[in-house]
Formats: sequence, structure tokens, C-alpha cells
Amino acid sequence: MSFTLEIEAIRKVRGKYKNLRVMIPFVRTVDELARTVKIMESEGLKRSQDFKIWMMAEVPSNFIILEKFLEVGIDGISI
Repeated sequence: MSFTLEIEAIRKVRGKYKNLRVMIPFVRTVDELARTVKIMESEGLKRSQDFKIWMMAEVPSNFIILEKFLEVGIDGISI
């Protein structure tokens, strides 16, 4: 896994605070976002009422195919 330390940190914080929002930075492709969300889910970090997953929209493709990114299953974007 390419972001093991981040997953550990998120789990640790989530154990103490229940209103956590994770923002995934510099997403370039829909597949990249889908793989990231899938890894998080496999590690027990699933979207819920008190655990939100957001994406940072930083590259032009994020806006051109925004609906496809949203279909992956995220709670919001930050511009």
C-alpha cells in the first residue's frame, strides 16, 4: 500500500474523534480516486454519517469530468 502511514494516522484520529473528514489531494484520474477509496474501505475507513471523504480539485481534468469523480462515492470537493 502506498500510504500506510496516512491510513494509520487516520485510524488513530478516528478512534478518538468521530467527526473526521479526509481530503484526498491531487487526484488526477477517476481510477486513481476509485483505487484510493477502495484501499481506505479495505482498511475499515468507509464513508458514513461521521466519516466523510472529500477530494481536492487541483487539475483541469477534475472539472472537465467532475460528475465521474462524484460517481466514485465522495462527499464533496474542495477547489
